[in-house]
Amino acid sequence: MSDDKVMQFLDAIVSNGGISKAAKSLFVTQPYISQTIHNAEKNYGVELLDRNVKPVRLTYAGQLLLDYLHREKSEYSRLKSEMNSLSKYAHGEIVMATNQPLGRYFFPKLLPEFQRKYPEIKTRLIELPTTQAEKLLLTGDVNFFIGMPIYNKKLDYEKISSDSVYVLIPKSSSLFDGSMNYPPEFPYTINALDGENIISIRQDSHYQEVLDHFFIDHGVDLHVVTEVANMDIAAQLAKKQVGCAFVSSLIVSENFALPTNTLNVFKIPNRLLKTDVGITYRKVQGMSDPIQLLIDLTRKNIKPAIF
Repeated sequence: MSDDKVMQFLDAIVSNGGISKAAKSLFVTQPYISQTIHNAEKNYGVELLDRNVKPVRLTYAGQLLLDYLHREKSEYSRLKSEMNSLSKYAHGEIVMATNQPLGRYFFPKLLPEFQRKYPEIKTRLIELPTTQAEKLLLTGDVNFFIGMPIYNKKLDYEKISSDSVYVLIPKSSSLFDGSMNYPPEFPYTINALDGENIISIRQDSHYQEVLDHFFIDHGVDLHVVTEVANMDIAAQLAKKQVGCAFVSSLIVSENFALPTNTLNVFKIPNRLLKTDVGITYRKVQGMSDPIQLLIDLTRKNIKPAIF
């Protein structure tokens, strides 16, 4: 006797209000359903159907068994999903992605403890734009992403911190102030940037998209002199007087963009502009333990990055 059949027949009896209608809905004979239920009653030693009422209905024991069989099926499906997930990792890898330049900040905080827990799991760490991360998360080619927000109904996103935006002003700009040798807040109105030469990050970068919307909202028209792959390059070019650049606090805090006699480093006030950083992963029923650990380690180790 198959518990799956018993569950299927009991469900059909409840839905259709009787054995005859249940048989028609399932395209089986009434005697077949009756015999299957009778065998189950013999096996469990209780009556599963109250046959003294019309329409026939489940007894308390019948409802109890049906609820249990549903839970058992759900748990088994979860187990299979978990085992398939672990099997994949055991023979493959977990791909962790983040926006540049966050990788050098986040990965060293997460990887050592993760590898102590799962030494048999290979990890691959990559930096890529948010739009690419979203596509790869949906296809399963990326398992876990730390970076700017991704709002997709098929993905789970959780904000973990916010980050300030800094503008690098080279001496070649009319906004340069030689008396500013530390990173203060931007001393001008945002409109003062109108017409300035800037170094843009690649257009598929969500960071650049946030900046573009910010300046459009403030009616600021910037002159893009060149487009580069990441903030590190933008900062280096700003130092070389190519144009202004907008970078995260990590670029500033890790000495990639220190104020000099030829470069101002100004923080855009947080009340005007800041960027969110979070974790994104696929929605699944029964989160695998390795991915759950990565999520927990992110929450534990990534403090608010706003300066």
